[in-house]
Order: sequence, then C-alpha cells, then structure tokens
Amino acid sequence: MLTIEEIRWASYRVNRTLIRGIYFLLKDNEIVYVGKSDNVMKRISQHIVADEKMFDSYCVLPVKDEDLSTVEARYIWEFAPRHNKSVPKNEHCKTLTEVRLMYSDYGLSLLDIEEIAYEYNIEHRSKWYDFKSLDAAIRAHLGIIGENNE
Repeated sequence: MLTIEEIRWASYRVNRTLIRGIYFLLKDNEIVYVGKSDNVMKRISQHIVADEKMFDSYCVLPVKDEDLSTVEARYIWEFAPRHNKSVPKNEHCKTLTEVRLMYSDYGLSLLDIEEIAYEYNIEHRSKWYDFKSLDAAIRAHLGIIGENNE
C-alpha cells in the first residue's frame, strides 16, 4: 500500500498512454476519489467532461497482474475518499449485512454483529468492516475453531 506521497511520485514516472490501472482524483492535495479502469486516461477525461467530482489534479498507478477491483478497494478503504460511496466487493471488507448472511446458521442479528465489532474494536469505514478481523472476532465470540467462514 502506497502513501499519497509515494502515489504522486510513482504517477510522475508513468507513461501517460497507460492503459490499465488505478487513478486518484485530488482536490487541494486530498484524494477525493479512487477509481479503476482498463483505459485510465480515457476514464479521467470522462470525469473532466462530466464535472461531477470536483478535482484539480490526478495520479495514476499501473496495475498489471493484480485484480483491479481488489487494488481499488484497498485504496478506497485506506483513504476513504469523499466521492467514493462504496467499496467494491472484495474479500477484505464487507458490510454487516453480508457478514450476517455468512453467519445465518448461528442466528446472529445485525445488532449482535455490530456489538461484536464494537467489543473487539474492529476497524471500519462508514458501513464497511475489515472482514478478516470481524470474522476472527465472531468466530472467537461463538467459540468456532477451524476453517474461516468465507
């Protein structure tokens, strides 16, 4: 995971004909949106034309072999940009509703899971929770030993 300074430095060194990667829209040096595209420069141009997300600069990171959604999700999780309303589905973070469905056989309510998350001090961003930590906390709470419930 790169810091904003490392992202900026890496972006300066990227060939602007970059096809596939993650892009960061910035306003006053704050990351306000993280996106992914197989054609990053075209996608940034679309944001400029749409004029929906207020930004004054951008950075680009190439992503070759990794899944774009997973990388995008990690950066959205890390920076919590104001224009990203959700985190793409991935194995690293889930909503309480998704977790409740995974543990439906144990009869846990949303409130039960939220209380476990609070009790175990599980990191979260808005409605998204660090799934690995929350899964471990629920398993400990329920006394489940063995394979993860993924």
